[in-house]
Amino acid sequence: MKRGAAEKLSRELRQGRTASLARRRFIVGASLFCCGTMALAALYQTGVIRRMPDVSFPNFDSNKVMSSPQAYEILGMPDAPLAVASYAMTAGLAAMGGLERGGQLRFVTLMMAGKVVVDSFFAAKLVRDQFVRQHRTFCIWCLSTSAVTLSMLLPALCESTMALRASEAAAS
Repeated sequence: MKRGAAEKLSRELRQGRTASLARRRFIVGASLFCCGTMALAALYQTGVIRRMPDVSFPNFDSNKVMSSPQAYEILGMPDAPLAVASYAMTAGLAAMGGLERGGQLRFVTLMMAGKVVVDSFFAAKLVRDQFVRQHRTFCIWCLSTSAVTLSMLLPALCESTMALRASEAAAS
């Protein structure tokens, strides 16, 4: 990317005031929140810290959930580092492109929306699994991450709808 284009992108992302940028900024912030919660979980799952901070409510035991066999089933590693990488990718997709992204980078907008839909499916599955597979034992960190993930769904779908409309308008 040439210097002038990079300067324009920097200015647009930091100072732009559009509904699209507001939605994308929300997705970036939400994704990075999820990176943070899952980074803490990764520290626990790999033994860097001995215990997860937890709430003292009935049926909540983050340490039990985070150390369950299910949390280590994917690729022979803990699931939290994978979640950190996944949410970082979502943040990157949301941050990619400037004000005219919907018209110029429609495929990125659609990839971001698709990724958020898949992430939301897995977030809902995680909550269900904690209810069923963990015998109604919940992890506050997982539930908050799932809730924030689901909150990204509407802004991501709005962005993809706008990109598709821009594509249809350009084709006409």
